Amino acid sequence: MTDFAEVYANYAGLVRRVLSGLLPAADVDDGVQEVFLKIHRHLDGFRGESSLKSWVYRITFNTAQDIHRSQSWQRFLKPGATVQDRRDFRPNAEARLGDHQILQQGLQKLSFKERSAVVLFYWEEQSLEDIARHLKIPEGTVKSRLCIARRKLQSWLEKEGEVL
Repeated sequence: MTDFAEVYANYAGLVRRVLSGLLPAADVDDGVQEVFLKIHRHLDGFRGESSLKSWVYRITFNTAQDIHRSQSWQRFLKPGATVQDRRDFRPNAEARLGDHQILQQGLQKLSFKERSAVVLFYWEEQSLEDIARHLKIPEGTVKSRLCIARRKLQSWLEKEGEVL
């Protein structure tokens, strides 16, 4: 049996990072709270058919989708948000991804499914196989979503006159 405090200690940063990539900054704290409420409620029912990490990812994505569906998604992040606004953002992410604010605006142009693949692949550095398992989709679908997302982002950046 896994202890809730141990799950929280091990996965709070991961949950926050993933939700930070998927939700508006104003909703991240509520999203983290909702994820861990669900984990607390259902931890006794965790059967171990997948890894605990995969289970936490699944709950995180389902929660983000619930929040996504319940809001009008005209905003992705508060205008002017920076890397420093995110408490658990990876320290080297800004250097790897270039201008974070521009990318946040570009991510707004992606569907939730495309954004999910991008966040897991580029921010969480998950393999295609792991992403497919976490999202419960074929690996080929992950590749397609990443390809489409890259094309959309490239097109948007060209229109905006931005180069990363």
